Formats: sequence, structure tokens, C-alpha cells
Amino acid sequence: MRVVPDLLKVVKERASIRIDPRGNVGTTRVDFNHLEQKSFEATYKTEDREFDILIDEPAVRGGMSRGATPLGYFVTGAGG
Repeated sequence: MRVVPDLLKVVKERASIRIDPRGNVGTTRVDFNHLEQKSFEATYKTEDREFDILIDEPAVRGGMSRGATPLGYFVTGAGG
């Protein structure tokens, strides 16, 4: 997998739902930051909490092996 700059820009623009300034329940926002190679940091925010997540591919796939893979997060979420 390679990072396509134009696609990355679109994902960053569309990957979040704006937090409702009126404080409506159910709003979620996820901000992504490309660190290096295939490493990304994401901040998941809701109206009452926030989590930092490190997303990375293994070294054999061009990543830095410092976090769970995108597929790993997907499978974990599907199982929860």
C-alpha cells in the first residue's frame, strides 16, 4: 500500500463529523495525522471523552510496527 497525497487530503477532510456546538448527543470526530511511512496517529473525540490511537503497518509491509494495523482495529471493532 502506498500513500496517495490527494487521497490522503480527501480522507482528512471527510473523516470527521463536526462536533455540534450545541452539545447534541452522538457527535463524533476523528482527526488523522500522518506521521511517517505507513504510520498514522488518530484522535477519536466524542462530546465527553477523547482517545489517541496509533495506527501502523508491520515493517514487512513498509510500516514501523509501532501500533495496531488498520485491519486489527477493524476486526476489534467488529468483535465489540
